[in-house]
Amino acid sequence: MAENLVDGVIDKAKKTASYVAEMQDPSLVFFEMMWLLQREFLAILIVKGKLPQYPLDMELKSGQQIVRDLLRDAADELHEACLTLKNSKNHRTSEETGFDRDHFIEEVIDSIKFCLGALIYANVTPAEFIRIFLEKTKTNIKRQESGY
Repeated sequence: MAENLVDGVIDKAKKTASYVAEMQDPSLVFFEMMWLLQREFLAILIVKGKLPQYPLDMELKSGQQIVRDLLRDAADELHEACLTLKNSKNHRTSEETGFDRDHFIEEVIDSIKFCLGALIYANVTPAEFIRIFLEKTKTNIKRQESGY
């Protein structure tokens, strides 16, 4: 039964990836909106002197350090999201009640926003991100089909 479910999900992912790849303009409106909102937020931080102007020269140590710091901030936010998962500890025998879904989502969003910031500072475009995301999706699907 589990194999049929996995096969169904893989088939659906392949169809979705094919559909998006065949679009004339693969940029997704919602994704572009998120990208633009993050650029606007970064502009606020730049005006306040909290971040440098983007894009950065990724050949320079200083550019790589800023992007690294943004990605570390993203990892910190994922850690905060993990802390909301009170019953995820394998060694715990008791169950805690309550799951703060909004807090969990908020922390994951914070992480995504830091990742978007890192991509923006690295001068990645939404179209470039989508192209590589689709390529990676196809690679992952092929790996699952081959028993990776």
